[in-house]
Amino acid sequence: MQNNFQSPESVILGVDTHLDIHVGAVISQAGKLLGTRIIQTNQIGYQELFDWAKSFGVLERAGIEGTGTYGAALTRFLIKNSIYVVEVNRPDRSKRRLEGKSDPLDAENAARKEINQRLLAYSRQVEALTRDREVLKAKMDIHDKMGRMLLETKIFLEEGNREYTSIANRWHRTLTVFTTRFWRERTPADVQALEQMAAAMHLQLQMDGVPEQAVFLEAVRECMTNAVRHAGAGAMYVQVTPHSIVITNNGKPPERPITEGGGLSDLRQKVEQQGGTMTVESAPVFRLQIDL
Repeated sequence: MQNNFQSPESVILGVDTHLDIHVGAVISQAGKLLGTRIIQTNQIGYQELFDWAKSFGVLERAGIEGTGTYGAALTRFLIKNSIYVVEVNRPDRSKRRLEGKSDPLDAENAARKEINQRLLAYSRQVEALTRDREVLKAKMDIHDKMGRMLLETKIFLEEGNREYTSIANRWHRTLTVFTTRFWRERTPADVQALEQMAAAMHLQLQMDGVPEQAVFLEAVRECMTNAVRHAGAGAMYVQVTPHSIVITNNGKPPERPITEGGGLSDLRQKVEQQGGTMTVESAPVFRLQIDL
């Protein structure tokens, strides 16, 4: 039966294939079943299925069972008509017979499997793009900070200043942060890794209790970087209980309320995903507390 429903949106065709007949189902991008149809396995039937599926919207993709067997001819027909075809696994036929087999349901499931495969591919692309964005951000950060330090050094030398200690300390802090970032991205978070990281940063790490939860370890690691980079701290203090952690340092207190950037923002998201809370104070000293 011809369906009068018209839509400019993309639709997906799923087909349960057999020797003499095929059962097709069309679903929307949102997964709504729009209709089913039975055709004969010949060129007339394939054209009928194709035209019927297009009556629901823009048809660009199809999920077909048995593209190398019963569905081979239909697959060739669809590809010739510029339809992207995805092979979907057949359901367990013996189990389907015991449960009461439904060819329209199999066709609908074939269309849904095509959506699932596409979503999986999209999620992998998002992960890759996120990694690329983080790498680009890190490169830009290094470029900006190194450029600023080179400019400060040039001005320092042009002024004939001979007090090299201050500029040397600034270079040391800058390079320490870069080294720490490299270390952090390649080292799993555990207490030993944190201690090694602190030693590399020339930061005294005093811990009352052992942070075992992953989000606590991440908090210590993030605060270590910030303590050296922003506060020029020489020591950081960590108090840990099974369900909370408090972190402070002996560096210069923030001059204004802290604006959470990528690291702290990501940490807060992880804490809240576990049903916890995170508070960050800037006065009278920096203080971060997480309660789970």
